[in-house]
Parts: sequence; C-alpha cells; structure tokens
Amino acid sequence: MTINRTHIDYAINGTKDADHFLGDNIKQLPSALKKPIAIISSKTSPQNNIIAFVDMTHNNKQVIAPVFISGGGRVNGLVIDSNVIASTYAKTNAVKNLLIDALNEEKNGKIGVFYWNKKEAIKLMASQGVPMPQGLPLADGFIHSIHEKGEIVKAADKKRAQKAQKPLDTTELGALNQILHHMNFVFESYGKIWRGGRWVIKRLSRFAIALNNYSFSTDKLTFSPLMSQDFAFAPSCA
Repeated sequence: MTINRTHIDYAINGTKDADHFLGDNIKQLPSALKKPIAIISSKTSPQNNIIAFVDMTHNNKQVIAPVFISGGGRVNGLVIDSNVIASTYAKTNAVKNLLIDALNEEKNGKIGVFYWNKKEAIKLMASQGVPMPQGLPLADGFIHSIHEKGEIVKAADKKRAQKAQKPLDTTELGALNQILHHMNFVFESYGKIWRGGRWVIKRLSRFAIALNNYSFSTDKLTFSPLMSQDFAFAPSCA
C-alpha cells in the first residue's frame, strides 16, 4: 500500500483541518492497517474504493482510511502498482453512518462488508452507543472478496491484461520510437558535442518526461500509462 505525500503532510503538519491532523498517530497507521476492525465498501465509489476502519481514534472520533484499489505510486524512484490510501482522518459518526449502513447492506443480501473483526467491531459499536443490526448472519473474519461480481473489480488490472494480449497500436509504437530516438540521439551526441551540453540536457529532460508517462515491458512488448504522483512510503501490509 502507498500513501501520497500530501496526505502525510495533512496528518503530520495539520495543513488541511483538525480531523486530518493525526500527529504522531500516523506512525501507527501501517500496523493498524494490518489488523483493521472492518473493511467495507465505499458508498460514493463502490467500483474502486474500500474503507478501512482502523483501531485508532482522534478528537474522540473514529479514524478511517479510504483506499483506492489498483492504483499506482512512486517509491524510492520506482513506479509501482499499489492499493493507494486516498486519505486518513477522524470522521464524525463513522460507525453510525458508514459501518452500520454496510452491515445493513449485508442484512439485505447485498455486499457491504469485506472483512470484520467481529469482537472488536461489536466493542466499537458499543463504545459509540450504536446498536448492532438484528438478525445479522455474519461470521468473523473475511466475508467477501473484492473480486466478487457486482462489487470492486480491478479495472486497472483488466486493462493491463487486455493490453498484454494485443500488439502495440500506431500511437504506442510512435511513443516508443520517440523515446528510443531521444535515447539514441543523446548517446551519439554526448561524447561529440561539449558545447551543446545544454541541448543534450534538454534532450535528457524530454526523455525523462517521456519515461514518466509511459512504461514498457520488453519481454512482452506491452505498453501502459503510469500515474505521475509521488508517494512517501509503502506500508508493508497486503
């Protein structure tokens, strides 16, 4: 998982608002995400987002972490596929308005909860004075997979798989040839034209920009656009 530097700034320096200003508590986020209280479907973006309830509170409010499934980030200069923590903050009535709604979805035969630690979730609801929905047949642990039909589908992965099964089109070949052209020109000119150093640097800059926007797999000769955002760290959790 990865998180954007901007959201780290919100959490550490309080540059957005009081609910995002988690301070030193942000250090607990990686371990908290390894053992969440619950993972539920997002009501606003059910096709690509989930919401993690973690064992953290701030300003007497429950801390949640919306996660974008199959996103991308940059860690130590490398662009990687990752599930992206879209934000992390304390939310008023998170249990009543989000967790209970997700449980009611399950009660009504829909997919609302992917995982929950039943004991901790019941304890959390009790601490908030929120009654658990009656007649809920949920067992402890994993309830649904994000791959189940009708819910979150890893659209980015599907696109990559589709790209891998077809040859490069004219636009993609053109982009590849342009990158190779810049590379060859730099290599040929670097040792010959010292006075044109600035020009060579400009060419290198164009090449860097091109690499920032495109990724090529040489073994299968596939092409895929990349996200250009930088990310601060990658918590070691699945």
